[in-house]
Amino acid sequence: MSTFNLFVEAFKAKVILKANQGSKARVKEFDAIVNDIEMVHGAIPDIGRIRAHFIVCISSRPNWGCRKVIEEFDSTVAKIRGDG
Repeated sequence: MSTFNLFVEAFKAKVILKANQGSKARVKEFDAIVNDIEMVHGAIPDIGRIRAHFIVCISSRPNWGCRKVIEEFDSTVAKIRGDG
Protein backbone atom coordinates (compact mmCIF):
# COMPACT_ATOMS: atom_id res chain seq x y z
CA MET A 1 0.00 0.00 0.00
CA SER A 2 1.37 3.43 -0.87
CA THR A 3 2.23 6.04 1.74
CA PHE A 4 -0.62 8.20 0.48
CA ASN A 5 -3.16 5.39 0.77
CA LEU A 6 -1.96 4.65 4.31
CA PHE A 7 -2.58 8.28 5.20
CA VAL A 8 -6.06 8.30 3.64
CA GLU A 9 -7.14 5.16 5.50
CA ALA A 10 -5.68 6.37 8.82
CA PHE A 11 -7.40 9.75 8.55
CA LYS A 12 -10.78 8.24 7.70
CA ALA A 13 -10.48 5.83 10.63
CA LYS A 14 -9.70 8.70 13.01
CA VAL A 15 -12.67 10.72 11.69
CA ILE A 16 -15.02 7.82 12.31
CA LEU A 17 -13.71 7.31 15.84
CA LYS A 18 -14.12 10.98 16.74
CA ALA A 19 -17.36 12.26 15.23
CA ASN A 20 -18.68 15.84 15.44
CA GLN A 21 -15.43 17.62 16.14
CA GLY A 22 -14.67 21.18 15.13
CA SER A 23 -12.53 22.15 12.17
CA LYS A 24 -9.51 23.01 14.34
CA ALA A 25 -9.58 19.57 15.92
CA ARG A 26 -9.83 17.96 12.47
CA VAL A 27 -6.78 19.90 11.27
CA LYS A 28 -4.82 18.83 14.36
CA GLU A 29 -5.78 15.19 13.69
CA PHE A 30 -4.79 15.61 10.04
CA ASP A 31 -1.37 16.98 11.02
CA ALA A 32 -0.79 14.31 13.68
CA ILE A 33 -1.54 11.51 11.23
CA VAL A 34 0.71 13.10 8.60
CA ASN A 35 3.55 13.31 11.12
CA ASP A 36 3.10 9.71 12.27
CA ILE A 37 3.07 8.29 8.75
CA GLU A 38 5.93 10.46 7.47
CA MET A 39 8.15 9.39 10.38
CA VAL A 40 7.66 5.73 9.55
CA HIS A 41 7.10 5.63 5.78
CA GLY A 42 8.52 8.87 4.34
CA ALA A 43 6.97 11.85 2.58
CA ILE A 44 3.33 11.83 1.49
CA PRO A 45 2.83 13.18 -2.06
CA ASP A 46 0.73 16.36 -2.49
CA ILE A 47 0.01 16.56 1.25
CA GLY A 48 0.56 20.32 1.52
CA ARG A 49 -1.92 21.09 -1.23
CA ILE A 50 -4.44 18.61 0.15
CA ARG A 51 -4.14 20.11 3.64
CA ALA A 52 -4.66 23.67 2.38
CA HIS A 53 -7.71 22.75 0.29
CA PHE A 54 -9.21 20.59 3.04
CA ILE A 55 -8.92 23.44 5.57
CA VAL A 56 -10.84 25.73 3.24
CA CYS A 57 -13.53 23.09 2.72
CA ILE A 58 -14.14 22.36 6.40
CA SER A 59 -13.81 25.92 7.71
CA SER A 60 -17.29 26.92 6.56
CA ARG A 61 -19.01 24.24 8.69
CA PRO A 62 -17.09 23.65 11.91
CA ASN A 63 -19.04 20.66 13.30
CA TRP A 64 -19.82 18.33 10.45
CA GLY A 65 -20.45 14.71 11.29
CA CYS A 66 -17.97 12.08 10.20
CA ARG A 67 -19.80 11.18 6.96
CA LYS A 68 -19.69 14.77 5.68
CA VAL A 69 -16.05 15.22 6.69
CA ILE A 70 -15.10 12.05 4.80
CA GLU A 71 -17.07 13.22 1.73
CA GLU A 72 -15.23 16.56 1.76
CA PHE A 73 -11.91 14.82 2.31
CA ASP A 74 -12.52 12.42 -0.61
CA SER A 75 -13.55 15.35 -2.80
CA THR A 76 -10.41 17.26 -1.87
CA VAL A 77 -8.17 14.27 -2.57
CA ALA A 78 -9.84 13.70 -5.94
CA LYS A 79 -9.41 17.36 -6.96
CA ILE A 80 -5.76 17.58 -5.93
CA ARG A 81 -4.67 14.15 -7.12
CA GLY A 82 -6.64 14.38 -10.36
CA ASP A 83 -8.83 11.37 -9.66
CA GLY A 84 -12.12 13.21 -10.03
